[in-house]
Amino acid sequence: MKHNYFAGVLPVLVFILFSACAGTDMTAVRSNSMTVTPPDGSSGNYDQATGNFNAEDYNNRGIAAFQQGNYDQALTNYDKAIQLEPNLAIAYYNRGLVYQEVRKNYELALKDYDEAIRLDPRLALAYNNRGLVYHNSKGNYDQAIQDYTEAIKIDKNYVEPYNNRGIAYYSKGNYDQAIQDYTEAIKIDKNYAEPYFNRGLLYYHGKNDYDKSIADYTEAIRINKNYAKAYFSRGLAFHSRNDYDRAIRDYTDAIQLDGNYVVAYNNRGMAYRKMGKIDQAITDYNAAIRIDPTFAVAYNNRGLVYQNDKLDFTRALSDYNQAIRLDPQLVIAYNNRGGAYADQQKYDEAIKDFEKALEFNPRYAYAINNRGSVYMNQNDYDKAIIDFNKALELTQNQYAEAYKNRGIAYHSKGNYDQAMQDYTAAIRINPQYIEAYNNRGVLYAKLGDKINAEKDFDTILRMDPSNIFAQTSKQNLLY
Repeated sequence: MKHNYFAGVLPVLVFILFSACAGTDMTAVRSNSMTVTPPDGSSGNYDQATGNFNAEDYNNRGIAAFQQGNYDQALTNYDKAIQLEPNLAIAYYNRGLVYQEVRKNYELALKDYDEAIRLDPRLALAYNNRGLVYHNSKGNYDQAIQDYTEAIKIDKNYVEPYNNRGIAYYSKGNYDQAIQDYTEAIKIDKNYAEPYFNRGLLYYHGKNDYDKSIADYTEAIRINKNYAKAYFSRGLAFHSRNDYDRAIRDYTDAIQLDGNYVVAYNNRGMAYRKMGKIDQAITDYNAAIRIDPTFAVAYNNRGLVYQNDKLDFTRALSDYNQAIRLDPQLVIAYNNRGGAYADQQKYDEAIKDFEKALEFNPRYAYAINNRGSVYMNQNDYDKAIIDFNKALELTQNQYAEAYKNRGIAYHSKGNYDQAMQDYTAAIRINPQYIEAYNNRGVLYAKLGDKINAEKDFDTILRMDPSNIFAQTSKQNLLY
């Protein structure tokens, strides 16, 4: 009887947080979109302007240069404004924006925001952006929350700090407070896409509420039809609900908006594989690798398709090897390479890979279960049972495959009562688990209980009418 060694396609949630996370970058802060009227009443193109300017004029010249993408000139003008008027708080704030958003010099940005706040304690923009620096570059969520809160106290209708404070609370694991802040931001501005998107992320990752996350992503898309991350994230929610058609449509929209969206190609490949469209899955993994040849996950996932669906172990091993070269700590690649070795009955190499995975993550239940399966194929049932016990312990007894495999070990040792309990436990966790029904049906038949054996084989045939083994086993019950 063949045992399943594989952890399955790499879970999307391992990587979604890096590809569509709650953003605290300046795109979520519209403070840098302030408009000014040039002192001479012109269109705002200061490149040709001449004459004597005061500090506010230089500040406005800096804003115009910033809006035109001429950041060096913006800094020069802000410097001049501060030189002429050392107490002009807004010039410090605007210079801090350049350091923060363009130069990524967060220490200088903090220094300028500090000075802006000292000169004008009511400058809410400076509190908000200083909070962003503490949040994004320092990881100091408490200080960020303090600054966002101060901005809100100054201006209760200033929407961005609600959104940003929600992100900080999310980062701290305070999901209910985060939802309150996102919701308040939405009340203030129903056409502000980011809090819908961020609340959707929280419902997905923090609450496992796919319906609410989909509703929020849909609102974000309504507001911004070009919001690639919202399409991608909604696709992930549909994916998690096993609605692969709609997931693929959303991943495709994300890719059309951003042709280099590597993780969207990866996830669409996973959805295609779930639908049995193997060649399309490989095409998407190829695209992900072409865009980013260092994306180890795509090599791992393509390797699984070659291994499980194409039975091409040479290509599978090549992909796993490349994934490991690119990311020597990619635990699941060691696990899956071990599975490829085990499928070829190269058990020593398989065990080495499972144990390498466990070096990086001693609590990785997949590798422990899979090592147990190798021990079982080597007829070392006692060692196998120890591993299956550990895998179940690590998963709070919610790992159906470990129950099924332990059932096989007990079955092979002649401990039929324990085997029956384990097969039944596997079915309780996964009522669609054909292998567990099959093994329990075989055991019922061995024990002479043809009625229950037939029930199990009938259950398999309702799920898979073409299952030859269940058809044959049921027919054999007649003799």
